[in-house]
Amino acid sequence: MEKLEIEIPQGHEIDQEKSDLTKGLVVFKKVEKKWPTSWEDLKDIGGYFTLRDSSVCHPPVLNRKEHNKNMFPTKQDADSSLAEAQLLQLRKAYIGDWDADWSFDNNVNKYCVERHYNKVIVDYHSLKYEELSFPKKEMAEHFLKHHEELLKVYFKIK
Repeated sequence: MEKLEIEIPQGHEIDQEKSDLTKGLVVFKKVEKKWPTSWEDLKDIGGYFTLRDSSVCHPPVLNRKEHNKNMFPTKQDADSSLAEAQLLQLRKAYIGDWDADWSFDNNVNKYCVERHYNKVIVDYHSLKYEELSFPKKEMAEHFLKHHEELLKVYFKIK
């Protein structure tokens, strides 16, 4: 018996109904990409997670999604999440109990530390939500000046 290896084109699979291996006929069909519509649609996941001591770990095997909702796809994502937690604690020290009102009828500027291309800047918005928002421009500028390296990790800027 002779052996023939066939390379299946990327994004395709063998169409079992239209193929006839007794006649040497192999038909491919395009596989439609199915996007997940819920967390439950995912199979095993892999990546990185953070430990209690804030270190980032990469387990050697894929992890079941049921037990690891704190798994990040990349190390950069995990590092960014740690930076976000630290930045939010620091921001709380600046703003206290102030909570930005992003409702449509509140046209008051909030001063935001944000990524613009590959730079971290301070800008103002009245309706566009930004996580790192401050009630005063001076606060936002001070925050950027003193936490720029951590902000670069959060915004994934090299």
